[in-house]
Amino acid sequence: AEDGIRDIGVTGVQTCALPISNVATSLFNLANLCLEQKKEIEAIAYSKRAQEILLAHLKATAEGQSESAQQVYLNKNRFYLDTFLRSSLTSNQSGYEALLAWKGNLFLRQQRQRAFASGDPQAQKIQTRLQDTSRQLARLYNTTPKPGEEKPYRDKLTALAGELEKAEQELAAVSAPFLRARERARLKPEELAALLPADSALVDLLEYWHYLPAEGGKETWERLYLAWVLRPGRPVARVPLGSATEINELVSRWRAGIKKRVAPVEGDTDPALALRDKVLGPLLPHLEGVKSLLVSPDSQLGTVPFAALPGRDKGKYLIEEKIGRAHV
Repeated sequence: AEDGIRDIGVTGVQTCALPISNVATSLFNLANLCLEQKKEIEAIAYSKRAQEILLAHLKATAEGQSESAQQVYLNKNRFYLDTFLRSSLTSNQSGYEALLAWKGNLFLRQQRQRAFASGDPQAQKIQTRLQDTSRQLARLYNTTPKPGEEKPYRDKLTALAGELEKAEQELAAVSAPFLRARERARLKPEELAALLPADSALVDLLEYWHYLPAEGGKETWERLYLAWVLRPGRPVARVPLGSATEINELVSRWRAGIKKRVAPVEGDTDPALALRDKVLGPLLPHLEGVKSLLVSPDSQLGTVPFAALPGRDKGKYLIEEKIGRAHV
């Protein structure tokens, strides 16, 4: 792991002479070891570096992969993000920059692919070159140089990485949609928040595996929900929502009776109340003055029409209260 970190630090992710997946896995294992030893600062550094390496690797090879292959890659390696989020709980970091990179990754590349379909022959020619270079990089990343062949291997990686960057710059120069998509890929949390209207908020939701080190027994894992609240001119707020198992069960119960519902709340045992309290309750202190709520859902919460949840007043739906619009 230390060799890989040193190599990447000197040459960059795209020209590391060691297998990227091996370096990332070693960093991930070190992060978990640090969590066991309650060394949260080191765990944050290792897990953050691991997921950055994986995303950089995906970026360099994505143009040559299908959408489904990219999704499989992200799903397969999601535990890197989960470990980073777990390790950063005790710090003052929101962790949202990492989430933004993972959650928006495939969507942004889809936008770039649509930008390619402009019919411009010059852009399509550059696109073909970009995809070919990306495929060559992917094949090279999945091989390990033999002893004594590290320098030619790194030279080849350096040349391909340079060709990839050159092709992207050329494509950005002739395709305005590609340029816009490329710029969006570099969006920071504070820049995203600044794009929101003054009276609005973005709530980004994520279900993830939360790791608990062994305390005199076996280590445990549990599914939890996290929320991030973004508002213009304010720091990103990270809000734990609790057990995903409980929330997902409430979602299922609420949706089962939604077609027959005639009021926001129907009795004290109505799952609508519990779901509102579990999901919206912890967010309310961060939503004062908000008139429009944007929701980026995840998992079972992606099936919830948030505007139809009860508001603070049990007799009103959320859409009837001060938060006049709730868009998912």
